Amino acid sequence: MINNIKTINLLSNQTAVSYIGQAGFILKHRDFCILIDPYLSYYVDEHCCTDDVIWVRNYPPPILAEELNFIDAVICTHAHYDHMDPDTISRIYEVNKKAKFITPYPAAKHLITIGIPKENIIPSFEGKSITLNGIRITPIPAAHETINLDASGNCQEQGYLMDFNGNVIYHSGDSCIYEGLPERIKGADVAILPINGRDEFRLSRNIIGNMNIQEAVDLAEKASIKVIIPMHFDLYGTNGADVSIFERTVQARTPKQSYHVFQLNETYIFSK
Repeated sequence: MINNIKTINLLSNQTAVSYIGQAGFILKHRDFCILIDPYLSYYVDEHCCTDDVIWVRNYPPPILAEELNFIDAVICTHAHYDHMDPDTISRIYEVNKKAKFITPYPAAKHLITIGIPKENIIPSFEGKSITLNGIRITPIPAAHETINLDASGNCQEQGYLMDFNGNVIYHSGDSCIYEGLPERIKGADVAILPINGRDEFRLSRNIIGNMNIQEAVDLAEKASIKVIIPMHFDLYGTNGADVSIFERTVQARTPKQSYHVFQLNETYIFSK
């Protein structure tokens, strides 16, 4: 997979999307690579189990963090360990001192505790776009059950709308639906959305939820999304979803809607 990402040649209107598990993706445009929400360790299994919830990965990390020395920017949508994994983040920085790390302003302090220098961190604020190598990255509030703000009113969790020379890809991070979200992402070409949902059983065990399958499909329809990519469904049985139900729901509800269910380590090339 790594050699494929490194060597793949893309036209100016193409963006490659590679899946590394849970909510983790590598996005490549021309020769610039963005890594988003990488979780390539057993940190949750080793540190987050309780009497009520035992976390066991369904599959091992598909790549080693040490192999990612070519990544130009890392986006962490929020500070939960399966999105901002201390083991993964620290190893990436060890082999790649030039990488930039983008995260919501309230989460930047967590990157510092992991060992990322302040000069490598780009704090993101709602609606204030960041441009790297011609790629415009716009933070959008994420509602991890609710939109959570710090004392200064800054979003603690964010999704990101990324414009790769006209190819617009939205990665929601962990989020439920909230009023105004469809308008914020209207017309995006690709939407990478969680489908694991939420319920009282999980919330009572401090497992904070996301949009469910039906909500993700409805969001894509309301926002006129061209391609849906489901995420956050396959790594942990404790907090996953049956992706075949997602496929059947799309086919039944919006049969003209395009979607792509990734296999681990698969690369998908998108162009308009």
